[in-house]
Amino acid sequence: MPSSIKIKITPSMLVDTAYLWLEKYAKNEVTLFLVEQKIKLELATVGMVYRGDLWEDILERMVVSPTGWQEVQAAWQAVKASLPPLVEDIRAWQFIQAWVSGHTNLQAINTMEVVFGPRFIHAEWMDILSTMINVWENDEDGSKTRALFKKIMTDRNLSLPPLPSQECHLIVHDLLPLGQDDDHFRWGSDSSKKQK
Repeated sequence: MPSSIKIKITPSMLVDTAYLWLEKYAKNEVTLFLVEQKIKLELATVGMVYRGDLWEDILERMVVSPTGWQEVQAAWQAVKASLPPLVEDIRAWQFIQAWVSGHTNLQAINTMEVVFGPRFIHAEWMDILSTMINVWENDEDGSKTRALFKKIMTDRNLSLPPLPSQECHLIVHDLLPLGQDDDHFRWGSDSSKKQK
């Protein structure tokens, strides 16, 4: 009898190390308690919040349905395949925005590597970042770097929400939640359209 549980995988759940623990659970290599603790730990490592309701639905599906693990795998891969390249993901640009605005230092790039994992392909960002860093190195007040960033955003048809006031200085930990904003997971030209 098919299960009535609906599998919901969100983009922020796509943490490869969490998937590996699901796989261990599917193979009966770990207990339910251990897999929940390990997933919480893996998510916390990259600044993600463990949404118990979502993860519990997935784990329950794996228990009650003989094809549960295959269903979870299919749902996971479908969400992963639907993601755009990271250079089109508005969440990634918010890390660059924080750096350009003087709210943080270059650790934002390292944070992107941690938060987005294998989606952060350094080669896709090299031209953008090297150009911005070259301008930034010779820009005492940051105005040229901000102008370049604004031009890049315009050229890519992206619109980002404003950051807190200039007096605020974000640390890497403050930036981590930007990677898990599933409610505002939009990219490309769609990000500049207002929801009705």
